[in-house]
Amino acid sequence: GKPFGDGPDGHSLWPSFTNVPNEFMERYFPVRVEVCETIPDTGGAGKFRGGNGIRLVYRMLCDGAINIHDDRWWIKPWGANGGRAA
Repeated sequence: GKPFGDGPDGHSLWPSFTNVPNEFMERYFPVRVEVCETIPDTGGAGKFRGGNGIRLVYRMLCDGAINIHDDRWWIKPWGANGGRAA
């Protein structure tokens, strides 16, 4: 969250992380984006919650490999300034 409100849903504050538009992915790679939605109640508790996470489901249209670089699979976001962990 922010000092004055909830955090944005489905957003990354790191400048090198971006959400690639689904239309781009489907146009230039052999993949279909079947689900792209925010996950309710994943922003943690506190006066102002963090942003909710995103659920992405891809269908690969041919054999291949995907690399995922994300530590939030193992380490949940922590709470700050009295907030609780997500």
